[in-house]
Amino acid sequence: MPTEIKVPPLGESVTEASIAKWMKQEGDAIAVDENLVELETDKASMEVPSPVTGKIVHLAAGEGDTIAAGSVLAVVDETAKTGNAKSKPGANATATKPASKPTGKIIEVKVPALGESVTEASVAHWTKKVGDAIGADENLAELETDKATLDVPSPVAGKVVSLAVAEGATVKTDSVLATIEEGAAGATSTKVATASPTATATADSSMPLSPAVRRLVEENKLDPSRIAASGKDGRLTKADVLAAMEAGGKPTSTTPPPPTPPMPSVSQTASGGEERVPMSRLRQVIATRLKEAQNTAA
Repeated sequence: MPTEIKVPPLGESVTEASIAKWMKQEGDAIAVDENLVELETDKASMEVPSPVTGKIVHLAAGEGDTIAAGSVLAVVDETAKTGNAKSKPGANATATKPASKPTGKIIEVKVPALGESVTEASVAHWTKKVGDAIGADENLAELETDKATLDVPSPVAGKVVSLAVAEGATVKTDSVLATIEEGAAGATSTKVATASPTATATADSSMPLSPAVRRLVEENKLDPSRIAASGKDGRLTKADVLAAMEAGGKPTSTTPPPPTPPMPSVSQTASGGEERVPMSRLRQVIATRLKEAQNTAA
């Protein structure tokens, strides 16, 4: 039976995408959840898996073409898999085996409560990509609000299936950030868990840093792996970094700071020119309040 594979929802205010690369061609066999095509939008790249096992009989567009959300990408013939399995049972025994495995439970990771009177945030940084393994309580994304920066941990161990928005996008409280297939990467997460007690130095260096700790480490050019961690599961805390700095743990910060720091929205490039980068939400609010104070002052 022919099955149409359509362009999935592309995100808020995104109505079309371009075909970056076809992973399969007409006539190729494809398994359920196997990647068919890679799409690119103005905000992010995403992969489209096949919902069924069968044979590709038609591709609706070529690489580089623009296609709208909800339109047909390809047609897969499901009956082709049964015919091949009967004619060559030995050859297809391994090919149909992954399709028979039960898929894990799909868990939606949503934007947590952002605080009093705060209803939206922007995605500052994704620490994981589509297809990456992630452990329970491991950091998935970093969100920025008008008042603070917070991390969003994963509620389960598994594999990242999709990311709903791109970096820099604005999300609201309780909206979906990503989806995770529970248990898909259980072996990887258990290896990390068993290796951490015997190799604390490597585990500490691989632990994700909180925004405040990362900022201190980068500004003072410190090596996180050489700082003793006292946080939960070997995580580095702000107090650990401050203690290391007081003990002389910042050898590269002996040079005095520049007399006139650059503007927050402009960074110097290696060639000596200027590169404009977007300000964080917190800096935008501060700038707005300062301008309002200047306008209303006597």
